[in-house]
Amino acid sequence: MSQFPTIESFFRPLSTNEPKSEGNITPTKVGDGFTEADVQSVLNPTTKAWKPQEVYDEVQIGELSPGPRRSNITGRVVNFFEVATPSKMPTAATGYLKLIVKDDTGTLLVSL
Repeated sequence: MSQFPTIESFFRPLSTNEPKSEGNITPTKVGDGFTEADVQSVLNPTTKAWKPQEVYDEVQIGELSPGPRRSNITGRVVNFFEVATPSKMPTAATGYLKLIVKDDTGTLLVSL
């Protein structure tokens, strides 16, 4: 029976006893890699305006029609609730939200 190599045979062991020369040390920056602008964009999401690449038509809820199109609506959230969806998968979503949005011309149910 042939002997198969182990995973350890493909990697050189790391030794902590190797002497380090002072000329090869590069300073490392302590931190998580995020810039201050990255952190502020998450903490203050409204400071960065969303600029869509396509043109969206401004319509009222009552003017919406079925089918794919780029529409922008403005309304008031009059109700929202959570819908539980149990799952056997531990990493699956456990539910979703439903919003009822209203303007002067009608109402719209939005599932998130």
